Amino acid sequence: RSGVYVYDDGAGVFEDNEITGNTRDNVAVGSGGNPTVRGNRITNSQSGGVYIHDNGAGVFEGNIVNGNRRCDWDVSGADQTRMVRR
Repeated sequence: RSGVYVYDDGAGVFEDNEITGNTRDNVAVGSGGNPTVRGNRITNSQSGGVYIHDNGAGVFEGNIVNGNRRCDWDVSGADQTRMVRR
């Protein structure tokens, strides 16, 4: 399962968390989801660290993303006009 899954135009602020060791993506955003994800440790997923698909977006700031099996970042399906990564 995913640690955090934001979809269907959902939002929210996820800050200063340890999101780790999930069997699916640690953070997944799709179908217009647009969260703020800041200052988290996103590590050791059996799949991806952060997966943005189906026109998802979001603000991603100051996260540590590493050690995920498939990849750390997959933003190939992101809405690049709304996606911010710093």
